Amino acid sequence: MRNRIISALLVSISAITLFGQTENTGTFLSSSKYEPTEIDGNVFIGGGLSCYTFKPTVGDVNKRAGVIAGFDATFWYNYWGITTGLHYNSYSSLYKLNGVTLSTPSVDGDSFNGNTPESFILQTTYNNISEKITGHYIGIPLQASFMHTFDNELRISGGIGPMLSIRAVSKSKITEGDYTTVGYYPQYGNNATITTGPGFQNYPVGGTTVSNQFGVGISAIANFEVSYPINRKIMIFGGPYFEYQLNGKTPGNAPMSSYTVESLTEANVDYAGIANSNVSDKMRRMAVGFRVGVTFILKQRKHSTKYKTYVPTASKKEARVIQFQPEPMAAEIKSQQDESKLKQADFWYEMEKIEQDRLHKIVKENSPILFNRSGYDLTPESQKRIKNIAAVLFDYPELKITLIGHTCDIGAEEQNEFLGLSRASSVAELLIKEGVSANNLVIDTRGERMPLVPNVSEENRIKNRRVEFIIED
Repeated sequence: MRNRIISALLVSISAITLFGQTENTGTFLSSSKYEPTEIDGNVFIGGGLSCYTFKPTVGDVNKRAGVIAGFDATFWYNYWGITTGLHYNSYSSLYKLNGVTLSTPSVDGDSFNGNTPESFILQTTYNNISEKITGHYIGIPLQASFMHTFDNELRISGGIGPMLSIRAVSKSKITEGDYTTVGYYPQYGNNATITTGPGFQNYPVGGTTVSNQFGVGISAIANFEVSYPINRKIMIFGGPYFEYQLNGKTPGNAPMSSYTVESLTEANVDYAGIANSNVSDKMRRMAVGFRVGVTFILKQRKHSTKYKTYVPTASKKEARVIQFQPEPMAAEIKSQQDESKLKQADFWYEMEKIEQDRLHKIVKENSPILFNRSGYDLTPESQKRIKNIAAVLFDYPELKITLIGHTCDIGAEEQNEFLGLSRASSVAELLIKEGVSANNLVIDTRGERMPLVPNVSEENRIKNRRVEFIIED
């Protein structure tokens, strides 16, 4: 038979976002194991300025936009982690060259003197050349990462480190323009210029594509994100990223255009492209932009606990041991809910008969008691209200009080079990300091298993972050 219920009083102890911290004076003894490791998987896409950067000796360069996409895996230990994954990056720059003549030492294939090849200077004039340089790369990053989670569940994180980039495709497409070649033979005088002959002509190059020979690249990368939880296993994030290639491509020795002899009477002048010529300095890839994505928490941090002992500073000998199961059966939950409803019904029945009961009046006037969200430290306002409740409880030394902590559904189940117990312990600790006997107090937790209302909105979650007072004779 259950004890006679004097009152079964439910006090909703709500949790809201507050930044004031108070100091706990009690001690927890526990048989527990905390696993600070977490594994996250990120899928993302983004874009921004993503280009080849270089300084040509002639012509102009316009930096263009590109995209980034890929997935990462971060292995966290507390607030530090290692990130690796697979990235796709595209880069683009536009090179323009107009009204410029370049001279290149060359050797022809025939001669006016006994068919002996002669040296000459190839003079090439470029007109309205427009060359679009593009590249597609696969990158493998290795970053040192950090994160911090705020009370309002927002998380900031970032990383920095190297990335190995492998060229998938890199080419230059000349969208318009042409160039004209002539041969200058200084050994025959200042005016010894040949405008017609093998290889000396006008070359339209619009629509021509040239392959660029880029090797493996090493880049420094950095990123920063702000993440928001959708639920306990999924977060959305967004933030800037940056990349700069450390080992730029060394310019080649080839001229922009080279003279190739095919026979004694035939020759050709091929356009090499800016990336393959000696016209530019080192070419490097650079990117800065914004990316968005989804984080999947593949492995959550765990805090598994079998026994908890709350030892108040005032009297450790009065410690009470509470055992709870992290995942009780559905039937047990229903039984506990039914019992709670019965106790509350009995309370309201008694209170209708004793309307002037001081216990009811004081507790009602001092509800709700507020917690820091996602924490268990009491705010100054919470302390004031609990002291008011303690003052009237002190006058009823025969009362036995069970404090049951609850949470919303945000966070791992094991963490919420511990958080609920911690909230109940915080209230018990202050009640003891105010004179309530520790022998009359028992703390327990239900974690997220017995919500007062469905966890479908932030307003409902605030109501579920509570502690129940069950007061019995």
